Amino acid sequence: MKNIGKLAVLGAALAVSASFAHATPISGAISAAGVAATNGTTEITFANPAFAYGGSGSLALANGDQLNMVTPELDAASVGKELFTSISGSTSISFLIEGVTFTPLGGGDLEANGYGVLSEGGYTDSNATFQITTATNGTTSFSLDATTTPEPNSLILLGTGLLGAAGLMFRRRVTA
Repeated sequence: MKNIGKLAVLGAALAVSASFAHATPISGAISAAGVAATNGTTEITFANPAFAYGGSGSLALANGDQLNMVTPELDAASVGKELFTSISGSTSISFLIEGVTFTPLGGGDLEANGYGVLSEGGYTDSNATFQITTATNGTTSFSLDATTTPEPNSLILLGTGLLGAAGLMFRRRVTA
């Protein structure tokens, strides 16, 4: 009986604490444009700064906000480096590259797709993906999408599962 009570208390604590453990994830998208050069196969060299022309969610940058490309040359060696930072009002945003692939588009144009960790003041770091397309004339477009992971829901599920297990154990002891 004592173990059933402990299991029930643990399950209830996990289910209730999940709502307190929830931090606000970053969600939304950034669109930006700028000037860059490419070797057409595996490298993009940025001319600072790039300028945002759209954003959504918590990433609602104002039209014309600057993106400072911290890693001026995006290539395979850029993994583990910061791609950009931006300050919009009092909010600071940065992106750490975890992976990048390059796709030649023909005519010297190049597309880079990657993923990494997005940081923004007042929010929990979140996973994000980016796409950069550079033409031989220097025109560059940049887009970034933040994804969210609903981690507290798994704690609620675990807590209610433990409560259910405690209930089954209690029921079996009562009928025995």
